[in-house]
Amino acid sequence: MMAEISLHSMFLMVFLVFVAGAAGSVARHLATIMVTRFTGGSAPLATLAVNVTGSFLAGAIGALAAAQYADTELVLIVVVGFLGGFTTFSTWIMQMVVQFENGDYSGAFYNLSGSLITGTIAAVLGFYLIMTLL
Repeated sequence: MMAEISLHSMFLMVFLVFVAGAAGSVARHLATIMVTRFTGGSAPLATLAVNVTGSFLAGAIGALAAAQYADTELVLIVVVGFLGGFTTFSTWIMQMVVQFENGDYSGAFYNLSGSLITGTIAAVLGFYLIMTLL
């Protein structure tokens, strides 16, 4: 039987996920500004950098949770809240739509495949790096 969760603790978790999501969104905005300045204005590259970093961190936190070094609440706050706000699926998709609409079919393909492949590799690396260190 599932443990009884009080209404107070449920609202506290919702609030903490909300705050972490807001912090993640601000961190994404700042990271995007830094990456676009460093790369000369490439929005898809900034989105790729943010999403790959978030994937790596999600993998690392998943490893901590799997090894029971992080409790469920912390994983919820960090992965769903902060990393959910930090990474950006909708921006990534819209960038591909714009590339496609502008006739940049190869750019849209590289954006799609590059994000999927590097994001997956980053998550696996984050997971196994932490598991190796533990």
